[in-house]
Amino acid sequence: MTVHGYSTGFVYKVSVCNEIDRLMIFIENSQNPDDVQLEYNDCESDETCIEYYHAVEADLDVPHATCIDNENKVKKWDNFDGPTKEDCSPERGYQIETTDMEIALMIYANDRKPIQVNIIVAYKNGVEISSNTKK
Repeated sequence: MTVHGYSTGFVYKVSVCNEIDRLMIFIENSQNPDDVQLEYNDCESDETCIEYYHAVEADLDVPHATCIDNENKVKKWDNFDGPTKEDCSPERGYQIETTDMEIALMIYANDRKPIQVNIIVAYKNGVEISSNTKK
C-alpha cells in the first residue's frame, strides 16, 4: 500500500475500508479537532482492506483499516448464489500450529463495498471460540 502524507497540520484519527481495496482515512487538524478531512489510500493489486480495533488514547472502539497481502492471509468465500447457506467450512479453514490466533473479518458485497451479515461464528479445532449475532 502506498501511504500518502497527510495535509500539513493534520493527524490521523480513524480509518475504515471504503471498498475491498480502498481505505478511507479520517484526519483532523491538530489545532482544531472540529476540522476533519478525508483522505483515501488504495491497496496494491494483490491486497485486501481489513479493519481491526485497537486502543487509541484508551478508546477501544476506534476502527483502523489496513491492506493485507492476499497470499496465505485472505480466504474468499462467496455465497451470493445461495445467501442462506453456510459458505465457510472446516475444509476451507486455516491450518495453524500456534495457540495464538487473531481473526479479522471483512464482508463485502459483489459491488466491492463493505456489508453486514446476520451471524458470524469462528471455530478452532471444532470448538466455537467467537460468535457475533446481529439482532
